[in-house]
Amino acid sequence: MRFILLFSLILTGFNPEILKGQSSESGIVTETVNFFHGGCNFRGTLYWPESEGPHPVAVLIPGSGQNDRHGTLQLVGGNAACLYPGLVGSTLRPYRDLAIGLAEAGYGLLTYDELGISCPSFPGPFSFDNLWMPVESALEILRSHDKTNRDRIFLIGHSEGGMLVPYVSLRNNDISAVISLAGPRTPLDSILAYQLVEIAQRCNGDVADAQNQANQILNYFNFVRLGLPGLPDFAGASAAVWRKYLQVSDSVSINFDLLSIPTLMVGMGDDLNVPPSEQERFQNELSNHLIDFYELEGLNHYMTTADVPSVSSQLIDTLIAWLDRSLISSVKDGELVEKNLKLQVFPNPGTSSVFISLPDKHGRLSRLEIHDSMGRPVQYFSNIVMEGEEYILDLSQLSPGMYFLIAHSDQKVYSGRLVVGH
Repeated sequence: MRFILLFSLILTGFNPEILKGQSSESGIVTETVNFFHGGCNFRGTLYWPESEGPHPVAVLIPGSGQNDRHGTLQLVGGNAACLYPGLVGSTLRPYRDLAIGLAEAGYGLLTYDELGISCPSFPGPFSFDNLWMPVESALEILRSHDKTNRDRIFLIGHSEGGMLVPYVSLRNNDISAVISLAGPRTPLDSILAYQLVEIAQRCNGDVADAQNQANQILNYFNFVRLGLPGLPDFAGASAAVWRKYLQVSDSVSINFDLLSIPTLMVGMGDDLNVPPSEQERFQNELSNHLIDFYELEGLNHYMTTADVPSVSSQLIDTLIAWLDRSLISSVKDGELVEKNLKLQVFPNPGTSSVFISLPDKHGRLSRLEIHDSMGRPVQYFSNIVMEGEEYILDLSQLSPGMYFLIAHSDQKVYSGRLVVGH
C-alpha cells in the first residue's frame, strides 16, 4: 500500500506506534469506536467524563502524516537528538494526553487512527475525502451518541488539523466552537521547504541538498496550483488530490474570518515545525472578533516542554478555561450559565479611561478580567463598585495595544475587546 507520510515526521525519525490495550483512568471512561469513511473502516477512541452527561464533546483532527489515535511519536533516531535532546528515547502520546485532560474537566474527545493505520492494506485510490475528511464521519458518531450534548459539539485541530478546522466547521452547521493548536498559516509546500532547510541547518545536514529538495517541492506545488497536466504523484497522492488540498489550505485565513462561532488559536513558543511567526501572520490578517489568540511559551510542536514527554498542564488548563467561558452556555451545579455575551466598552480605543456597561441595564458586575493579546492575564478586579449602570476602567496601568475583557455578572459571562491608544 502507498500512503502519505509527510516530512514533519520523516525528517525527525519519528515512528508511529499502535497501542494494543486501553488503560482505565480515574474520573474518565473510554470506548472503542469504528466508523466507515471513504472505503475504510476507521478505528478510534472516545473519551468521556465519568458522569452520566450529556457532555460537550469534540473530534480531534490530527496533524500531517499517518498518526494513530494517540498521536504516538517515538523520539528515536533521525534528527531527534538534535531537535529534542531532552526528550530523546521518549514516546509522546499528545492526543491521548489531551483527551484525558479534557475528559477529567468535563469534555469528551474522539481521536482516531488515520487511513494508513486503520486500513494498512487500503488499495486506493487516495482522495482528499478519504485522506483528510474522516472527521466528518467521526462527527456522526458524536451526533448519535446518547452522552453527547448536541448543542455543544466542537472541533480541535492540531498542526495540519488546525488548518482544516475552519473548513470543516463551515461545512457543518452544528459546530459550536473551534480550536486550532499550532496550526499553520503558510501553505504546505512552503512549510515543508522551510522544515527541510531549517532542520539541515540546525543538525549539520547537507544544506545545499535540502535547499534543492525544497526547491523541487515549491516547483511541484506551483505547477499543481497552475493546473499543469501530467504531473506525477507526490507522497502517494495524485496532483488532482493535492490541488483540492491546496484550495482548502491556501484559503485558511479566509475560512477563519468566515466563522461565526468562538474560535481559539494557540501557538507554541518553541515550535520548530510551525514557528511562532505563523501565529503573528494570523493576528495581522484576521479581522474576526470571535477569534482569541494565545501563545504558550516553552512548548514545542507536540505541546510538551523540552524535557517532559507529556502534554503540558499549562496547555490543558488554557483549553479548559477558554472552553468554560466561550461555549455559549454550560450547566454547573444545576444552574444555567450564559456565556459569550457582548460587553459594551466606550470609547474604544481609549486612552486614559473607558466606560464598561452590560447590555442588561439591571446587571451588576461582580468580577472583571483583563488579558493581553496572547491571552495572558494582566489585571483582575473583584468587589466592583459601579457608578449607576457603568464601571469606569482606569487605563493608566495598561500599555498601548489590544486586550480581551471578561466580565462576570450573576449567572452570565460577558466578553469584549479593548484597544488602548497612546
